[in-house]
Amino acid sequence: MAELHHANESMHSIEMEAKTMEDGPILKKFIRNYLTYREDKYIYISCNEDNQFYDADTVRMQRISKNYYPVWACCQFVEWRLVGDTEFLWSDLQTCQEEVQRSYYLSVTELKATQKHGSIFLSIIRNGVIIDRFKVLGTEEADARYRQHPDEVMVLLRLPLKQ
Repeated sequence: MAELHHANESMHSIEMEAKTMEDGPILKKFIRNYLTYREDKYIYISCNEDNQFYDADTVRMQRISKNYYPVWACCQFVEWRLVGDTEFLWSDLQTCQEEVQRSYYLSVTELKATQKHGSIFLSIIRNGVIIDRFKVLGTEEADARYRQHPDEVMVLLRLPLKQ
């Protein structure tokens, strides 16, 4: 299985931080730091070799600068390209061929963040329907391809969709 990145020694736990704060501030801080459009870093990617993004329980979404895709042992990615605060275009792309091949959904996908009992949850919504749900386990740092500072990585646990 392809490795997403080389993580630093430990993962920063959102839950541990949330236990020291009231419900509101930690959620606002998370949205501001990770789900708000920034001109310099507005793309999240995850390795999708062998469909691992869609099949894995734990997903790592690395926030990158522009189109500087990391050098991974991975050719297929899921890309979330922020187009506004908590809104993104979802693409599946392949980068190992001469030309990058991309397929994407035409409608904007929304990220809805909620907090319950000190944990942050993300609902992925397209056309008014929740298509995926995650619990945010924490954040990590990964080597950036063309920057001195590491990229941020959200570590997400996939949750079952409520029927």
